[in-house]
Amino acid sequence: MHVQGEEWEDESTRALALKLIVAGHAERNFCPQSLAHRLYISRRHLYRCLHSVGGVAEIIGVARAETAAMLMVHNPAATMTDIYPAAGFGNDEALRYHFVRTFGLLPGRYEVGASSHRPVISQALAQTRAATGSAHRHHVAPAPGFHVQQ
Repeated sequence: MHVQGEEWEDESTRALALKLIVAGHAERNFCPQSLAHRLYISRRHLYRCLHSVGGVAEIIGVARAETAAMLMVHNPAATMTDIYPAAGFGNDEALRYHFVRTFGLLPGRYEVGASSHRPVISQALAQTRAATGSAHRHHVAPAPGFHVQQ
């Protein structure tokens, strides 16, 4: 049974978790366990808080796929070998898997505007802001160690 205070706490935890995902998803060792550790909560509680916005692993995968798409657009000469670690994936197979799940097409077929995909992270943050009344905005920086060609 949820009481009002617990619901607010879950919404607050969800908002903070989403901010940490946006900030840390490109780190290679970033995972649900490390996120729960950063939030000082159990992994089970983390999964419960993020269930309504798609689940923890799914949100991390989508954030990484969105970062990979951004990197591909800003540096068309980059190879998948350059992109997958910069987006936080452990290998190119994981990149392809999450890219297809997120955009419905392989990375090599991706073009700006080719997908009707709306960033899941943005949607989840908007829902959380609406639920918590938070007006905080944040910015997703390029993955560390990846240089965008000018």
